[in-house]
Amino acid sequence: MKRLIYILPLLLAIVLQSCQNDGHIGDIFGTWRVESYTRDGAEMEFGPTTFSFQNNIVDCVLLIDDYGTSWNRFGTWKREGNDFELNFTHSDNGTSQGSGIYEAPGWLGMTSAEVMRMTVSLKGDKMSWTWHDPAGALCIYRLHKTW
Repeated sequence: MKRLIYILPLLLAIVLQSCQNDGHIGDIFGTWRVESYTRDGAEMEFGPTTFSFQNNIVDCVLLIDDYGTSWNRFGTWKREGNDFELNFTHSDNGTSQGSGIYEAPGWLGMTSAEVMRMTVSLKGDKMSWTWHDPAGALCIYRLHKTW
């Protein structure tokens, strides 16, 4: 019985360490809903959109209808302090760079022509991205963590 007292916490620690796939990526891990998107201060129209982060992969989803039809866009991301990058310039065998599922979410004014370098602000379950698009317009995205 005494051995069980020592073995049980060790097994619990091992199991808990394996619960998050691909390691701990900090506060950004999970799914974030885009609450607003402005371009040079003007509110922009867009559909219900989420960004999900795991490891260095981002999955952007636009919900099309009440039946669950959606568009997915996959890219990579990187964060160093307040510097944040979204990269939708990838390709697959037989596809051109930044096309298909690797295309940037155009409904949010994002681009596949280059890596988007942004400033990130993260406070609890609120996050904002500030970015100048290729035309020089100031774009601000406000997101809320859903899980």
